Amino acid sequence: MTWNRSFGIMKISPLPVIGQRFFHKRGDPMSGEEIFGLIVLLGCCVGCGAMFYGIGLWAEKSKKPFGFWTFKEVKPDSISDVAAYNLENGRMWKRYSLLYFLAGAFGVISILICAVILIVSCTAGFWWLIRGYRRIYRKYSVK
Repeated sequence: MTWNRSFGIMKISPLPVIGQRFFHKRGDPMSGEEIFGLIVLLGCCVGCGAMFYGIGLWAEKSKKPFGFWTFKEVKPDSISDVAAYNLENGRMWKRYSLLYFLAGAFGVISILICAVILIVSCTAGFWWLIRGYRRIYRKYSVK
């Protein structure tokens, strides 16, 4: 909290603890804009992670086979065990969401580490999702 003498009012920092705790190499505390940027970064990472985790929950609870591709419906008679298929599909999405939660956690420590995790999750992570879904589909498809 600081006193602004020109207006005679008190300014309250949104998160003074973060501003005092995390420092630049120069030793200066973070500015309000940097704190706001950190909050936006955390919100985006946690929001994406929550969205993918929610997709995983939805896949696990679904009674019909949960498809991966947007406009391609998976027929129930093409899957041998729908409950196991959906459970494994849901776990795949939940594991993928962990990358975004991890990026958010590391974003507080280092923006560079957060950026690397986000780049890997958006490139190699999508490849891992496609490959994982194909493996699940082959495992449970009726031959």
